[in-house]
Order: sequence, then C-alpha cells, then structure tokens
Amino acid sequence: MKEYVTFKNGLSVLESANEQDLYNTFIVSGINHKFFAQVYFLLYLLKRLLIYEGFGRVDYSPKETMKEAYQCYDFINEKIWLEILNCYKERRSFRDDAAARELSTKIITAYIPEMKKLLGGIDDEYGDILNKID
Repeated sequence: MKEYVTFKNGLSVLESANEQDLYNTFIVSGINHKFFAQVYFLLYLLKRLLIYEGFGRVDYSPKETMKEAYQCYDFINEKIWLEILNCYKERRSFRDDAAARELSTKIITAYIPEMKKLLGGIDDEYGDILNKID
C-alpha cells in the first residue's frame, strides 16, 4: 500500500527533527510542514485500513477516521491523536515564529513518538500484507 510506504519513509525523515536547530525559521517550517504531511498520509492510511477491515467509508472526515480507528485499534492514544488532529485542523495558526517553534518542540517530544507507536501497531497488526495491498 503506497500510503503505508509513504508514511513510513516520511516518519523516518521526520525523526531527524530532534537534531535540528529550532531557532532556524526555515528548519522549523520544514519540520511542521513534514509533520502535517505525515498526518495527512496517516489519516489516508487509516481510512484505507478501516475500509479493508469493513469498518470505514471513503467519505470519512479526519475526525471520523480517528474515531473509528480508536474503536478498532488499541494502539491509538485518543488524547494525543485529538491534539494532533486539532493541530492539523488549525495548521494555519502556526505561522507566528514562537507558535511554530512551540509546535516543532511538541512534534519532537510527543507527536513523533506517538506516530512511531501507531506505526508499530500497524506493523504488528498487518505485517507484510501492507506491501501487497493497492
């Protein structure tokens, strides 16, 4: 599944964010942009997995997708993912340098570890079949 590979590869790149200078506006912007792209790919991946399992629908909103995913997968931390979805929804409000830097710090300390946990859960649940699904 392309979304799985894209998310996994993008998360690998995003993990290097903790080695970056968070006082460089360009770097912070890149971290935040990459994070929002990863959220997008993950939501699409979850939607596809839910449909594969017979639960989801193509027209689910991001919130509906996560709500359904909470019920299907025990490896999703609802509190953190609601935070992530709120950031995703309000991403335009992080244009101010201080807010953008604060978000980057939160991405590094809380959101990347949660994405890695979710990816681990998906890997455990679906293993090799993800590379075979189109």
